[in-house]
Amino acid sequence: MDVMKQVLEGSFAELAVVLILAPLLLIHLHKQKKAKMAKSFDVDKGALKRQLQEVVQPGKAGRRRKEEEDDKSSKNSRGPAEGEDPGEWLQSLIASGGKPDNACFNQVLDAYGRIGAIRKAEYWMAQMKKAGHSPDVMSYTAMISACARKGDASGAEAWLKDCLESDVAANVVTYSAVISACAKQGDRSNAESWLYKMMRAGITPDRISLNVVMDACAKAGDAKAAERWMRKMLQSGITADRISHNAVINAYARSGDAQGAERMLRELLEAGAEVDVVSYSTVINAFARVGNQQSAASWLSKMLENGVEANIQCYSAVINACAKARDPNSAQQWLEKMTGAGVKADVMAYTAVINACARAGKAERAEAWLEKMVAAGVTPNVVTYSTVIAACAQNAETDRSDFWLSEMRAKGLTPNSYTYNALSRQHVSKGNFEKVEELMDDLRKNGQALDEHCLASLLSAYCNATPKETKRAEKTIIEFLKAGVTPGQITMPTVKRLLGPRRYESLLKDTRGIEVSKS
Repeated sequence: MDVMKQVLEGSFAELAVVLILAPLLLIHLHKQKKAKMAKSFDVDKGALKRQLQEVVQPGKAGRRRKEEEDDKSSKNSRGPAEGEDPGEWLQSLIASGGKPDNACFNQVLDAYGRIGAIRKAEYWMAQMKKAGHSPDVMSYTAMISACARKGDASGAEAWLKDCLESDVAANVVTYSAVISACAKQGDRSNAESWLYKMMRAGITPDRISLNVVMDACAKAGDAKAAERWMRKMLQSGITADRISHNAVINAYARSGDAQGAERMLRELLEAGAEVDVVSYSTVINAFARVGNQQSAASWLSKMLENGVEANIQCYSAVINACAKARDPNSAQQWLEKMTGAGVKADVMAYTAVINACARAGKAERAEAWLEKMVAAGVTPNVVTYSTVIAACAQNAETDRSDFWLSEMRAKGLTPNSYTYNALSRQHVSKGNFEKVEELMDDLRKNGQALDEHCLASLLSAYCNATPKETKRAEKTIIEFLKAGVTPGQITMPTVKRLLGPRRYESLLKDTRGIEVSKS
């Protein structure tokens, strides 16, 4: 029993110790495990943080790489900045490791094409091919445009041929650029030829290409061809604009067919088409140039009635027509209408009125208008003074013509051929060749070149002299021929009266070794 009691007492004692120490041991073990776990977590957290930093917030190297990639992408897409040389921009892109695509090269080609920089465009076209890119229709159109802007029609044609031979489908813009290049060089035939080729290729011409061809026809003086192309434009369903209409009107005007220009304008008005000041002024000028005062004035009146504001060119054309018709009264009326409409008269308008007075032999009236002109604050020019001098000389008013010549010089204006020939008129009619020679010598001393009008004055004076001064005429003709002045429409009738055609041909051969045309 005692033993048993001791065992039990010992067991209970040990159990008590265990019960007391066990919680402490558990607490210790728990602390160790927690510390170990915390240490492990810290390691993982640092690695995770480093990974997150590289993804979300790159380091300096990562940021630099990303910025470089973004910069290359930006340069590729934005193109050259305003004022930046396109070639330098592309060169910089390549140098920075960028890989320009077709769009980049086309941006450069287009920029150089717009300013006609052919050589630079050619260089980058070659670089484009060298980089392994195939030029497309935009590339070729840019090259053709560069040639067209420089007036290099043959270059433009060569690039279009290269385009077609490379199986690149040209479009209406490509063809139009070549047509424009030919037209600028006055090559109407080739312009039309390329238009036909475009149509045969199944490409429908647009208004721009047709307008260019019509303008080329106008400059060539082929009004019927210009009109024919406009008819084709309308038949194709393309609406003709003011440029189209004015091209055809101008074609007739340039060919000297004022009635044709009038017919086209009338047709347009009847059709309710839009016409502008250019349309009217072209017709007005066409009639004014042929001296048809009535028609020129009539169209100016219609223009004003239709609510189209006339400019100074329209009024001046009509006043010039009045001058050719020796009608100073109408010239004055139109000048007054012009100023009344708020259009300020310029030196040309006043000079036209003065010319009308001079042609009508109204010297005093011409002088009065010159004074009105100065009072209105408009400065006369050489032509103005010379016209007044001509009016006075025509009436043999030597004192007045000399007065205006002095006034002219006092204003710092240098008398020219027109001035001296105006002074010569009164002496030419009387056969006073010595005075005419004196005036021409004075003109030469003032550093002015003698022209065919001077030759005409001298020859007419020799012809009107009694007896005719044939020897002087021959000597003068030789002098003018050596100076490069050949008798033309103005002087040939007088030459034939003085020398006869055979003698003149002989002079030509002796002087220049050239046979004169007998036409």
